[in-house]
Formats: sequence, structure tokens, C-alpha cells
Amino acid sequence: MDKARLATQSRASLDERFKEFGAVSRYTAPVRGWTKAVREALGMTTAQLAKRLGVKQPSVVAIEQSEAKATIELATLRRVAEALDCTLVYA
Repeated sequence: MDKARLATQSRASLDERFKEFGAVSRYTAPVRGWTKAVREALGMTTAQLAKRLGVKQPSVVAIEQSEAKATIELATLRRVAEALDCTLVYA
């Protein structure tokens, strides 16, 4: 099978897998980031999240700022999601 045909089939397969997610616009991140939005929705303080993460409170503020600036590392975002009892979906 040639590369172009394989690439076309791969794209079609990915399109099919992601179809169930619906329109991408549904998942636009909040301006201040998902971490802060979820934390606040749960009524959790930065100190409480820091305790769950095993870090100091200023680190949570830095994490939230990093996410808002789109400079957060994926591994950090995954740790935060777990601390918030959430599942990180990276798509």
C-alpha cells in the first residue's frame, strides 16, 4: 500500500474515532483555564487543591496561571485532573 493511501485511511480512521466528541467548539477552554474553572465549581480553595497535590498553595496559583497562558505541561495537567477527581481527555 502506498504512503498516500495509508495516510488517507489513517485520517479516515481518526475522523471516525473522534466523531463521537461532536463539534470542537463545545470544548473551548475557559479563559482562566479548566483547572481554575473545575476547582471553583467544586467550591475548592487553592489551599485544598495544593494539599491534594502535595504542593504549597502558591504552586497551585502558578499551575492555574500556566494553564491560562497555555504553557502548562501535559503531565502536570494530568496530575491536577486526578487531584480534582477528573479524567484528562487530550484530543
